[in-house]
Amino acid sequence: MLLATVYLSRYGTRLRAYNMLQVELMAAYLRRGGSEEAWCVRYAAAFRRRFGWMLAEA
Repeated sequence: MLLATVYLSRYGTRLRAYNMLQVELMAAYLRRGGSEEAWCVRYAAAFRRRFGWMLAEA
């Protein structure tokens, strides 16, 4: 959860932190040769399970 904490401190809102973390992780996946569709199928649900708490109201 250290990664999430860094993003929460870097960006002003929880939604922005969540979105930017997702964008950067997806970009890294695409650079390694993955596709957007594969990201959605393989990782989107896991990302939501792991980092969904970032969207919850404090």
